[in-house]
Amino acid sequence: MSYNQLWLNNQELQLQLHQNEEDIKTLKKYSKRQTVIKEIKIRAEESDKGPDEASLKLMLQKLGDDLEVLRGRDVFNIDEYSKMTRIMLNQKIYMVREKEYVVQVKTMLVMEGVLQVWVQIRMHVPA
Repeated sequence: MSYNQLWLNNQELQLQLHQNEEDIKTLKKYSKRQTVIKEIKIRAEESDKGPDEASLKLMLQKLGDDLEVLRGRDVFNIDEYSKMTRIMLNQKIYMVREKEYVVQVKTMLVMEGVLQVWVQIRMHVPA
């Protein structure tokens, strides 16, 4: 049990490290421009059919990688990006730890160069 907790903490720290490295690159690149997306934060809404904690961390990392294309984009075009993101990610199926999960984008908000995306992640049930 303690090994499992240690592994989860390690996964969370690796996710934070990856995110921070990307943020630093973006901040250096766009330090002179105030109207670009410099940071991306993804938040998962609670769901009864959602992934376990370890799978959730891996899912958030995969989502972050998919949303990376929005870094450096002009915040005044967020309506265009939100449509693109919804099309790109809406009902997208991710395979994590031998299980399939489906993503639905709920809300996107940009404030002071930070894009925040709220998603719902559920277990995929084939039709």
